[in-house]
Amino acid sequence: MVAKIARRGLKMRRCILHIGTHKTGTTSIQKTLAGHGAALARHGFFYPETGIPQGENFGQHYVAWDLIGDEEFRPIFGAADRLLREIDASDRDIVISSEDLETAIWHRQRFGDFVGELRRRGIEVTIVVYLRNQLDYVRSLYLQLITRKYEGGFAGFADGILAARALRWQWRVISFCYRDLLAQLPADTRIVVRSYERAGAVTADFAGVLGLTLADLGIVGEPRENPRLSVSKAFALYFKRLTGRDLEAGIVSALALAFDGAGIAVATRDRLIAAFDASNREVERRYGVSGLADPRTDCLGPARGPSFETIFSDDMVRRVAALTPARAAAFDLLGKK
Repeated sequence: MVAKIARRGLKMRRCILHIGTHKTGTTSIQKTLAGHGAALARHGFFYPETGIPQGENFGQHYVAWDLIGDEEFRPIFGAADRLLREIDASDRDIVISSEDLETAIWHRQRFGDFVGELRRRGIEVTIVVYLRNQLDYVRSLYLQLITRKYEGGFAGFADGILAARALRWQWRVISFCYRDLLAQLPADTRIVVRSYERAGAVTADFAGVLGLTLADLGIVGEPRENPRLSVSKAFALYFKRLTGRDLEAGIVSALALAFDGAGIAVATRDRLIAAFDASNREVERRYGVSGLADPRTDCLGPARGPSFETIFSDDMVRRVAALTPARAAAFDLLGKK
């Protein structure tokens, strides 16, 4: 530590503030940071404990919830002022990560005050955000929200995003217009925008933002957490939420053949591209990022089979409710028997 302090001299401390977005490898990044504190320290970084919930979470989510004023916030796990005290007790550069900071930035006064407190400590703040092409994002986020007790069908989900340019659910604000999202960040703050698709190995990419490699942290291979839920298993959760019934394993297996790998309908795809093309191109020009305005072909859905709009709908729930495992194996969910 002494050598690090001597080398740094009077150099300003840094805070790398990673704000998400959702479904861009945030859990992998946070688990890596939380699990390699000693290695981070050797390279001059500190990942605070304040705000990290007990259990499976590894980011400073309670700090984000404090800034949001969310009802889930519990002071026992640490508020923003407690985080600042923990930062005061360290001489290292700071890394903070929570995808729920994506919602906190819409509370501009409180988020701005938090950034201001960091600056008043002589800390240079860099905000890091990963963005994902909206076609894949809308599909991946919907599957995750199904596990969080979201009950709406996919068609309404997509329509709401297109109307509001964001998902507003419970206390969350998840922006699909990245120009709007970046406009919420405090002025005169350094912003690093990264493409989730272009990053590939996102944890390695984030280590690079810190000026490190995974090898510097003693890691071999890209960590991966929270793999995407299969469409058939997501439908089973959706079905139970709407009917109160569990689907039999035989039916879920049959549905997997028809559902897994499904994509969004072409009409929805075209509407999403049209809605966000101009703002995507503006963000690419301004922040030197690529991969937003040229959707990947694997976002376009399968050559055959039902779309998300067909699968996650009241009509499909009614049709599947009438199936037995034997009949499901021979049932064409596109409407033919």
